[in-house]
Amino acid sequence: MNISEKRVNKDGSMSHRIRVFTGTTKEGKKKFKYRWHRSQKGLSEKKAYDEAYAAGLKLEENIKNGNAPLDNNTTFEEYASKWIETGDQGSQTLNRYKVLLKAINKEIGHYKLKQIQAHNLKSFYKKLASPTAISRQTATASPKLWVLMEEQSLSRNKLAQMSGLSSATLTNAKKGLPITADSAKRIADTLGRPVSELFEIQTHTKPYDARTILHHHSLISAILASATREQLIPHNVASNERMKPPKAPQKEARHLSESEAKQVLKLALKEKDIRKKACIILALFTGARQAEIRGLSWDDIDVENELIHIKRTSNYEAGKGMIEAETKNTSSVRAIQIPEFALEVLAEYKSWWLEQKLGCGSKWEGDKKRLFIQWNGKPISSSTIGKWFGDFTKANNLKHFTPHSLRHTFASLLVASGTDIKTVQSLTGHSQASTLLNVYAHGVDSAKEQAAQNLATALTL
Repeated sequence: MNISEKRVNKDGSMSHRIRVFTGTTKEGKKKFKYRWHRSQKGLSEKKAYDEAYAAGLKLEENIKNGNAPLDNNTTFEEYASKWIETGDQGSQTLNRYKVLLKAINKEIGHYKLKQIQAHNLKSFYKKLASPTAISRQTATASPKLWVLMEEQSLSRNKLAQMSGLSSATLTNAKKGLPITADSAKRIADTLGRPVSELFEIQTHTKPYDARTILHHHSLISAILASATREQLIPHNVASNERMKPPKAPQKEARHLSESEAKQVLKLALKEKDIRKKACIILALFTGARQAEIRGLSWDDIDVENELIHIKRTSNYEAGKGMIEAETKNTSSVRAIQIPEFALEVLAEYKSWWLEQKLGCGSKWEGDKKRLFIQWNGKPISSSTIGKWFGDFTKANNLKHFTPHSLRHTFASLLVASGTDIKTVQSLTGHSQASTLLNVYAHGVDSAKEQAAQNLATALTL
């Protein structure tokens, strides 16, 4: 146990952040429990520290005995950590929550659950909207880097390997493109030179956008709602009844019109790269999320019934690489019927896939039989499908669209054609029908117009 941080409160009292070791993860990483202890006002710095240290020892003992209590004195950070651990979120959602919690815990993590008030949250959202809320540094290589590499007879690949970076990072630096400040430091450290000697550092700042601020609020509200249900606090100060959520414009999802979708289909059927061809057609006729497409295996293709079964996702996780995970929610496990010609494209793709496997021989690593693979059968990275789409739109002089655009197109065309919302919900894997009504309002309005025209035609005398 140790005291990892100290702060002086507005009333002059002192708070100390206690850190207690609680064990290790399956991967061998150390786990800690944190708690802020606020000492009485008027205590000397030493006495305040001693009081916090005694509280830390008591907490450590309780944790060892499995009796670490959760009550209204529990800090937001402590409760949020427990909420994350015991939740049933999908891996992508969980990773997103962890990113949001970094900023949230920095601002209100030290508050006890019972201390959090609406004005604390409003102040936090104001900070997120400030022009300097997000700050990141990039680095551009100076000519000195290449001179030094030449003097030491280092190739870009060799230096990348020594620095623990990808060769693409050095290639981008050579092209004069900015790389992360962390990558620049690793290169400079490897060469034994100051970063400032080899790189020009640029600082970039910007505010969080309105939607992201709303996401922070929604997560805080969900956590406090859970604490309310457990009767740790009397009410959720972030609920709509207690405060107005941050304003964020409702953006309609980028989607293709019917004529644009037909054009994409025609061009996709002519695509020479069978991987891009199969991927684009699958995205168009299933409306599947990128992670779901990456997670598809050949066993998920039911040729006889012309069905694609969505059962899992494939996502990138820091320190682990591409991992198999559950779908975003239970509603996302579904079966989607596709046309016969789409199955013919998949059959053509499978022939290529089997030839690839045969050509790799002992180097083949495709034990999971993923549809979309690297050259050796390993699952594709999280950026591959986006790159395929980018190449396709550029080669065909099309207005840029993303894989997610085709998901929105799939849903929009179904809604506009009069397909009922519950059916569209089951096909897209949305957990709530209200999401469809909010996001695909354009399709709903089109369907309403068509319904009115149909009624007028039916009642025409």
